Amino acid sequence: MGADRTRTGPHELAARAQRVEVGGGVLRDADAEGAIVALDVLKEWLSARSLFTKLKNEAAPWLDGQAAILMKACIEVVNPDCATPWTQENDDYAKSIHRLRVCLIPSPNAMTHSGPHVANLGVGLVNLVDHTVQNCETNFGAPCPRTHLIVDVRRLDADE
Repeated sequence: MGADRTRTGPHELAARAQRVEVGGGVLRDADAEGAIVALDVLKEWLSARSLFTKLKNEAAPWLDGQAAILMKACIEVVNPDCATPWTQENDDYAKSIHRLRVCLIPSPNAMTHSGPHVANLGVGLVNLVDHTVQNCETNFGAPCPRTHLIVDVRRLDADE
């Protein structure tokens, strides 16, 4: 822990977190006729399809019971003694989605921060994280990385 930890400043911590896009990050797209179709990641990965089905079902309370439309997904790994940069998204895309996080591999001291709220995400639980306020991920003092899935689902009130 010693020397390496003392040389690590906040900018270096943010640089050490990793984000891996799944299927290019986009789960659905429009075909030539304009119909929304599932891309290969949903067609070919049975485990991904099953996880995304769980997400769609558990997102229903935030969507007045309607089925979720999955928009983008990525897997994020927050290494020990690392953090992601504080972000706040307010562009048109950010206003059109709800952002969900599901912890895949836990780490005891890894936290999700969103506005005044801080949570250690439980494995497999679907969490709604407000991305329109200052938010970040931290993993300080934990012996292992935390890995979580981030999925954007379309808001019901989003413009068509």
